[in-house]
Amino acid sequence: MNANGGESDGSRTGRHIQLWAVFVGVTLLSGSAARAALDIPIGTSYNGTPPTSPAPWVEMNLVDLAPNTVRLTITAAQLSSISFIKNLFFNFDDTKNVTSLTFTPVWSLFSGVNSYSLTERKNNLTADGGGKFDIMLGFAAGNNAASQFNGGDRVVFDITSSQSFSAASFAFRSYQPGSIPPNSSWYAAAFIQNTGAKNNHTDWAGAGSFTLTSVPEPSFGFATAGCCLAGLGWAWLRKKVAAR
Repeated sequence: MNANGGESDGSRTGRHIQLWAVFVGVTLLSGSAARAALDIPIGTSYNGTPPTSPAPWVEMNLVDLAPNTVRLTITAAQLSSISFIKNLFFNFDDTKNVTSLTFTPVWSLFSGVNSYSLTERKNNLTADGGGKFDIMLGFAAGNNAASQFNGGDRVVFDITSSQSFSAASFAFRSYQPGSIPPNSSWYAAAFIQNTGAKNNHTDWAGAGSFTLTSVPEPSFGFATAGCCLAGLGWAWLRKKVAAR
């Protein structure tokens, strides 16, 4: 404050700087980075005897973890513990290179499954009349339930690539040349064994829809900087008020 009872130039400058710090801090805190979450439910039988449990029998969830990193979680919560998934098929954006994708199993999040196989071939993996897919995951068959992908089990993979992609890059139907008959092109498909009332049949099931959502996620770096700036500015303002 100057001799005339007003603020000095230095005091005004300091107050403006602190007010600017509060403004910048709040602005940074309000900033967010959206991540995509793709859900694909497999629950339509198109060739075979369907499971007797309620659909969907298999659910795929793909979530963006970071740029060019997607986490894939596959569950079979509504499939019976006797039925099991032998093969799972899904698709990738045809404008990108599917063989550039690397699937890294997150073993700590696996439940009930201890092995798998992976095949990547653009529009070349046939799911018994359900079109041609790009990616196939295979799981154990035979009579050893401990290694099968049964109802209640779970597998988790982190998918990475040197090319740009996201969870939305998997929201594509299987390839069908020419006209597409009903129930012949799917977003994903599963070959399920031990189906029917006596668990002695098989079934091909497809996903005819998906849900893609955008989930805002605060950026850690910006949020931290915002908290620091806003906190410094607010502390200065409180000090000035208390001194009056």
